[in-house]
Amino acid sequence: MSLAENVTPPDELERLRQARANPAPGRYKDAAGREYEDAMEFLRAQLRVDVVRAEKVGRLHDLVLRDGSRVTLGTAGDMLEPRKLRAALLDRQVVVPRYTGVQVDEIAQAVADVIEVLDPNAEEDGTRAWLAEFARGHLIGPLDLDDPAELERLLKWQDTPTVPVFFKGADGRVYVKLDPLVGYVTRHLARSTREDMIARLRRLGFTDCRIEKRVGADKRLRGRTWQSPPDFDPLGED
Repeated sequence: MSLAENVTPPDELERLRQARANPAPGRYKDAAGREYEDAMEFLRAQLRVDVVRAEKVGRLHDLVLRDGSRVTLGTAGDMLEPRKLRAALLDRQVVVPRYTGVQVDEIAQAVADVIEVLDPNAEEDGTRAWLAEFARGHLIGPLDLDDPAELERLLKWQDTPTVPVFFKGADGRVYVKLDPLVGYVTRHLARSTREDMIARLRRLGFTDCRIEKRVGADKRLRGRTWQSPPDFDPLGED
Protein backbone atom coordinates (compact mmCIF):
# COMPACT_ATOMS: atom_id res chain seq x y z
CA MET A 1 0.00 0.00 0.00
CA SER A 2 1.38 3.39 -0.97
CA LEU A 3 1.53 6.44 1.26
CA ALA A 4 -1.00 8.11 -1.04
CA GLU A 5 -3.47 5.30 -0.35
CA ASN A 6 -2.99 5.86 3.38
CA VAL A 7 -4.14 9.49 3.18
CA THR A 8 -7.74 9.71 4.27
CA PRO A 9 -10.00 11.58 1.83
CA PRO A 10 -12.96 13.67 3.07
CA ASP A 11 -15.36 11.07 4.42
CA GLU A 12 -18.53 10.61 6.37
CA LEU A 13 -16.78 11.16 9.70
CA GLU A 14 -15.65 14.57 8.51
CA ARG A 15 -19.21 15.38 7.48
CA LEU A 16 -20.40 14.49 10.97
CA ARG A 17 -17.62 16.56 12.53
CA GLN A 18 -18.58 19.62 10.50
CA ALA A 19 -22.26 19.17 11.25
CA ARG A 20 -21.48 19.42 14.94
CA ALA A 21 -18.90 22.18 14.86
CA ASN A 22 -20.78 24.08 17.57
CA PRO A 23 -22.52 21.39 19.62
CA ALA A 24 -24.90 22.07 22.50
CA PRO A 25 -24.29 20.58 25.96
CA GLY A 26 -25.31 16.93 26.16
CA ARG A 27 -24.29 16.41 22.57
CA TYR A 28 -24.32 12.58 22.54
CA LYS A 29 -27.60 10.69 22.94
CA ASP A 30 -28.09 6.99 23.47
CA ALA A 31 -31.07 4.92 22.31
CA ALA A 32 -32.97 5.71 25.53
CA GLY A 33 -32.50 9.46 25.04
CA ARG A 34 -29.90 9.85 27.79
CA GLU A 35 -27.45 12.64 27.05
CA TYR A 36 -23.68 12.63 27.56
CA GLU A 37 -21.31 15.57 27.41
CA ASP A 38 -18.13 13.48 27.52
CA ALA A 39 -17.30 11.45 24.40
CA MET A 40 -15.28 8.81 26.26
CA GLU A 41 -18.03 8.28 28.81
CA PHE A 42 -20.52 7.89 25.98
CA LEU A 43 -18.30 5.40 24.11
CA ARG A 44 -17.72 3.29 27.22
CA ALA A 45 -21.46 3.15 27.87
CA GLN A 46 -22.47 2.34 24.30
CA LEU A 47 -19.66 -0.03 23.32
CA ARG A 48 -19.33 -1.71 26.74
CA VAL A 49 -15.53 -1.66 26.66
CA ASP A 50 -13.17 0.40 28.84
CA VAL A 51 -11.85 2.63 26.05
CA VAL A 52 -9.22 5.21 26.98
CA ARG A 53 -8.07 6.41 23.57
CA ALA A 54 -9.04 6.36 19.90
CA GLU A 55 -6.35 6.28 17.23
CA LYS A 56 -6.32 6.63 13.47
CA VAL A 57 -3.48 5.47 11.23
CA GLY A 58 -4.10 6.08 7.55
CA ARG A 59 -7.75 5.16 7.02
CA LEU A 60 -7.99 2.70 9.92
CA HIS A 61 -9.46 3.44 13.35
CA ASP A 62 -8.66 1.63 16.61
CA LEU A 63 -9.98 1.92 20.13
CA VAL A 64 -7.29 1.42 22.78
CA LEU A 65 -8.58 -0.14 25.99
CA ARG A 66 -7.31 0.37 29.52
CA ASP A 67 -5.51 -3.00 29.53
CA GLY A 68 -3.58 -2.03 26.38
CA SER A 69 -5.60 -4.21 24.03
CA ARG A 70 -7.39 -2.86 20.99
CA VAL A 71 -10.67 -2.99 19.13
CA THR A 72 -10.06 -2.52 15.42
CA LEU A 73 -13.00 -0.58 13.98
CA GLY A 74 -11.67 -0.42 10.43
CA THR A 75 -12.36 2.43 8.03
CA ALA A 76 -14.92 5.20 8.49
CA GLY A 77 -17.23 3.25 6.22
CA ASP A 78 -16.88 0.17 8.44
CA MET A 79 -17.69 2.21 11.54
CA LEU A 80 -20.88 3.52 9.98
CA GLU A 81 -22.22 0.05 9.20
CA PRO A 82 -24.04 -1.33 12.26
CA ARG A 83 -23.19 -4.96 11.52
CA LYS A 84 -19.48 -4.27 11.04
CA LEU A 85 -19.28 -2.20 14.22
CA ARG A 86 -20.99 -4.96 16.17
CA ALA A 87 -18.69 -7.60 14.65
CA ALA A 88 -15.61 -5.64 15.72
CA LEU A 89 -16.87 -5.63 19.31
CA LEU A 90 -17.95 -9.27 19.25
CA ASP A 91 -14.34 -10.14 18.37
CA ARG A 92 -13.57 -8.88 21.90
CA GLN A 93 -16.25 -11.25 23.25
CA VAL A 94 -18.32 -8.23 24.27
CA VAL A 95 -22.08 -8.73 24.24
CA VAL A 96 -23.44 -5.70 22.42
CA PRO A 97 -26.89 -4.62 21.27
CA ARG A 98 -27.97 -4.38 17.65
CA TYR A 99 -27.22 -0.78 16.75
CA THR A 100 -29.46 1.35 14.57
CA GLY A 101 -28.09 3.71 11.95
CA VAL A 102 -28.78 6.70 14.22
CA GLN A 103 -26.87 5.07 17.11
CA VAL A 104 -23.93 4.29 14.86
CA ASP A 105 -23.82 7.94 13.73
CA GLU A 106 -23.65 9.02 17.37
CA ILE A 107 -20.86 6.55 18.12
CA ALA A 108 -18.92 7.56 15.01
CA GLN A 109 -19.22 11.21 15.97
CA ALA A 110 -17.88 10.52 19.46
CA VAL A 111 -14.92 8.61 17.99
CA ALA A 112 -14.25 11.45 15.55
CA ASP A 113 -14.29 13.99 18.39
CA VAL A 114 -11.55 12.21 20.37
CA ILE A 115 -9.52 10.56 17.60
CA GLU A 116 -5.74 10.90 17.72
CA VAL A 117 -4.32 10.86 14.19
CA LEU A 118 -0.97 9.07 14.09
CA ASP A 119 1.71 9.28 11.43
CA PRO A 120 1.46 6.02 9.44
CA ASN A 121 5.13 6.25 8.45
CA ALA A 122 6.29 6.47 12.07
CA GLU A 123 4.28 3.41 13.11
CA GLU A 124 5.32 1.44 10.05
CA ASP A 125 8.99 2.23 10.69
CA GLY A 126 8.60 1.09 14.30
CA THR A 127 6.97 -2.20 13.33
CA ARG A 128 9.63 -2.88 10.69
CA ALA A 129 12.33 -2.23 13.31
CA TRP A 130 10.68 -4.74 15.67
CA LEU A 131 10.54 -7.35 12.91
CA ALA A 132 14.18 -6.74 12.02
CA GLU A 133 15.26 -7.26 15.65
CA PHE A 134 13.17 -10.42 15.91
CA ALA A 135 14.54 -11.70 12.59
CA ARG A 136 18.18 -11.43 13.65
CA GLY A 137 17.77 -14.15 16.25
CA HIS A 138 14.96 -16.22 14.77
CA LEU A 139 14.74 -16.02 10.98
CA ILE A 140 15.43 -19.26 9.11
CA GLY A 141 14.76 -20.56 5.63
CA PRO A 142 13.80 -20.55 2.94
CA LEU A 143 11.26 -23.32 3.56
CA ASP A 144 9.22 -24.58 0.63
CA LEU A 145 5.60 -24.92 1.76
CA ASP A 146 4.73 -26.54 -1.58
CA ASP A 147 7.08 -29.44 -0.75
CA PRO A 148 4.89 -32.03 1.04
CA ALA A 149 7.77 -33.42 3.11
CA GLU A 150 8.99 -29.99 4.22
CA LEU A 151 5.47 -28.85 5.04
CA GLU A 152 4.81 -31.95 7.12
CA ARG A 153 8.09 -31.47 9.00
CA LEU A 154 7.21 -27.85 9.72
CA LEU A 155 3.75 -28.71 11.01
CA LYS A 156 5.08 -31.49 13.22
CA TRP A 157 7.31 -28.88 14.88
CA GLN A 158 4.27 -26.81 15.89
CA ASP A 159 4.04 -28.08 19.46
CA THR A 160 7.76 -28.40 20.15
CA PRO A 161 10.31 -25.93 21.56
CA THR A 162 12.11 -25.94 18.20
CA VAL A 163 9.14 -24.75 16.13
CA PRO A 164 10.28 -22.10 13.60
CA VAL A 165 8.71 -18.80 14.66
CA PHE A 166 9.99 -16.68 11.77
CA PHE A 167 10.95 -18.12 8.40
CA LYS A 168 11.33 -17.25 4.77
CA GLY A 169 9.20 -19.10 2.28
CA ALA A 170 10.38 -20.20 -1.13
CA ASP A 171 7.55 -18.00 -2.46
CA GLY A 172 9.38 -14.78 -1.48
CA ARG A 173 7.21 -14.14 1.57
CA VAL A 174 8.11 -14.34 5.25
CA TYR A 175 6.02 -16.08 7.88
CA VAL A 176 5.95 -15.10 11.55
CA LYS A 177 4.25 -16.64 14.59
CA LEU A 178 2.25 -13.99 16.42
CA ASP A 179 2.64 -14.93 20.09
CA PRO A 180 6.45 -15.40 20.01
CA LEU A 181 6.77 -12.05 18.22
CA VAL A 182 4.61 -10.25 20.81
CA GLY A 183 6.52 -11.91 23.65
CA TYR A 184 9.90 -10.92 22.23
CA VAL A 185 8.88 -7.31 21.59
CA THR A 186 7.34 -6.94 25.05
CA ARG A 187 10.38 -8.42 26.80
CA HIS A 188 13.08 -6.60 24.86
CA LEU A 189 11.75 -3.61 22.92
CA ALA A 190 8.41 -2.07 23.87
CA ARG A 191 5.04 -2.86 25.38
CA SER A 192 2.70 -4.55 22.93
CA THR A 193 -0.35 -6.83 22.88
CA ARG A 194 -1.73 -9.37 20.44
CA GLU A 195 -4.34 -6.88 19.22
CA ASP A 196 -1.75 -4.13 18.76
CA MET A 197 0.59 -6.43 16.85
CA ILE A 198 -2.22 -7.75 14.64
CA ALA A 199 -3.16 -4.19 13.71
CA ARG A 200 0.48 -3.32 12.98
CA LEU A 201 1.07 -6.42 10.85
CA ARG A 202 -2.10 -5.80 8.87
CA ARG A 203 -0.98 -2.28 8.12
CA LEU A 204 2.22 -3.71 6.65
CA GLY A 205 0.14 -5.99 4.44
CA PHE A 206 0.49 -9.21 6.47
CA THR A 207 -2.45 -11.63 6.50
CA ASP A 208 -3.47 -14.37 8.91
CA CYS A 209 -2.60 -17.65 7.24
CA ARG A 210 -3.55 -21.24 8.07
CA ILE A 211 -1.28 -23.95 6.77
CA GLU A 212 -2.28 -27.60 6.83
CA LYS A 213 -1.49 -30.99 5.37
CA ARG A 214 -3.42 -34.22 5.25
CA VAL A 215 -1.53 -37.11 6.84
CA GLY A 216 -3.09 -40.48 6.20
CA ALA A 217 -6.76 -41.00 5.51
CA ASP A 218 -8.30 -39.13 8.44
CA LYS A 219 -5.69 -36.85 10.00
CA ARG A 220 -4.63 -33.29 9.24
CA LEU A 221 -1.69 -31.32 10.60
CA ARG A 222 -2.52 -27.63 11.04
CA GLY A 223 -0.74 -24.45 12.05
CA ARG A 224 -1.32 -20.69 11.97
CA THR A 225 1.11 -17.97 11.04
CA TRP A 226 1.15 -14.43 9.64
CA GLN A 227 2.18 -14.14 6.01
CA SER A 228 3.88 -11.07 4.54
CA PRO A 229 3.29 -9.54 1.11
CA PRO A 230 5.58 -10.89 -1.65
CA ASP A 231 9.25 -9.87 -1.49
CA PHE A 232 8.99 -8.40 2.00
CA ASP A 233 12.45 -7.73 3.46
CA PRO A 234 12.33 -8.57 7.20
CA LEU A 235 15.77 -7.10 7.86
CA GLY A 236 15.04 -3.77 6.18
CA GLU A 237 18.10 -4.01 3.99
CA ASP A 238 16.47 -3.37 0.61
